[in-house]
Amino acid sequence: KNCRFLQGPKTEPPSVAVIQDTLRRGADCFVKITNYRKNGETFQNLLSMRPVHDSNGVYRLCFGVQFEVTGGLDFKVRLFKLWELLGLPP
Repeated sequence: KNCRFLQGPKTEPPSVAVIQDTLRRGADCFVKITNYRKNGETFQNLLSMRPVHDSNGVYRLCFGVQFEVTGGLDFKVRLFKLWELLGLPP
């Protein structure tokens, strides 16, 4: 699903550009972005996107995971949990 509805005035244009480039090229992406809840409250997400290729190596789609990093939670702990979920080295 397209997540543009989460964007607002404080959403960082460079982060949006990285996401657009990732989708266009079928590359990996790891970016922090400011999003908005229905009530207008802002929150920070870490977004990781990975391309999915078919058996012929043709780029077909991107798989994305959003991980909220606001709400008084320790950023480093949440980042480490995200790395674990994605199978990335610390």
